[in-house]
Amino acid sequence: MITSKSSVFLLIGVAFLAACITGCDSKSPDKCTPCPAILQLAPNLNFRVVDKATNTDLFFNDPAEYAISDLKMHQLINGHPDTVFLSVDTENKRFNVRVNPVGQIDTVIMKVGNKSQDTLLFSIATTKGCCSTTYLNTVSYNGVVVYTHDKGPEVAVLAK
Repeated sequence: MITSKSSVFLLIGVAFLAACITGCDSKSPDKCTPCPAILQLAPNLNFRVVDKATNTDLFFNDPAEYAISDLKMHQLINGHPDTVFLSVDTENKRFNVRVNPVGQIDTVIMKVGNKSQDTLLFSIATTKGCCSTTYLNTVSYNGVVVYTHDKGPEVAVLAK
């Protein structure tokens, strides 16, 4: 049974929790309090690579034109290739690339077998206010936007 005294404590607890979650000082909204520990994921993109002429998947078609080991990706940091985190989802027939954000726009180079090199530009943004987080805003592939934070898609299609 909830008494009126326990209701007051419950309301105070909820208000305190809300203030802790937002990281804003309720007496002075322009001041931030310590933010709660939240696991933040690095900006990442789910994608498929298809043939430009036939729209068939280059890696997951049967038979596949390329082996998964033929896909090479590197993040450019200060003009030097560095590691990206590339994972393969064979069940959903897609890849996921995660970048370690270095700047507002990070460059990733993609090479598929003997085909020409491609450039992906990851535009990173930060939420406003207290306890801001970093997120993937847009991704362009050879100058064409293939992903936006507002519209998606869930899986970008890169035509090669």
